[in-house]
Amino acid sequence: MHYFYFDEKGNMLGTDWKKTEGSVNEETYQRILKEGILISSTVPLKVKKQIIKVVVYDETNDRVGSKLIHVP
Repeated sequence: MHYFYFDEKGNMLGTDWKKTEGSVNEETYQRILKEGILISSTVPLKVKKQIIKVVVYDETNDRVGSKLIHVP
């Protein structure tokens, strides 16, 4: 996962990289596609209103997904 931190004006505050490894069977993989994966991580809060973009890359299937998280 690659995290990017931004302030409320879109200025980049920092970035971090975390790699998780593992594999699951086909049944679990199909469930994960529907329900998602719960992963937690500590992200530094640099300003009161912060936006975090999390990018996940599945190198086995060459897939990328991302999500913006607004921290009030």
